[in-house]
Amino acid sequence: MEWKKGNYSRVLFILFTMYIAALTWIILFKLTVPSNITILSRERILNPIPFYDILTDKYFNWFDVIANIIVFIPFGIYTALMLKDIPTRYKVMTAALLSILYEAMQFIFAIGVSDITDVMMNSLGAYIGIQIFSFISERLICELKTRRFVTICSALSAFPLCTVLSVVSVIKNIA
Repeated sequence: MEWKKGNYSRVLFILFTMYIAALTWIILFKLTVPSNITILSRERILNPIPFYDILTDKYFNWFDVIANIIVFIPFGIYTALMLKDIPTRYKVMTAALLSILYEAMQFIFAIGVSDITDVMMNSLGAYIGIQIFSFISERLICELKTRRFVTICSALSAFPLCTVLSVVSVIKNIA
């Protein structure tokens, strides 16, 4: 019995939901366990100037910039797969809107710095993911093969990702 397109769609939806949950835990809750959530509270900070820390010669964390790009690459891949008939600019806008939502929630709940640089880097990450998906789908030609490939890659990466996030969370919350 061969899997049909619908089966891959269901599995991809589950994996996408897990990805969004992990993304929310990473961005909003900074890998903090619920018992430590109060340590995230601070004053509300809004930074509307891109790369403000570089411009003002303050400490700039390149890891955060690269991490913001990397965590949104899967979003671009999923978006390209699910919204295949929509132009790339609207797919990127979807990522930008999600990122703005996360930044707004950080500001509203005072759980992080709301930074336009994060929105820009998250959108870049999604764009890279969309381009990766385009490359894959051009090589595999058939939509079912592309869905199968993305599903298998997502499933194979889900377990190590969850393991790494769990270990980092434990280490972060012990320290």
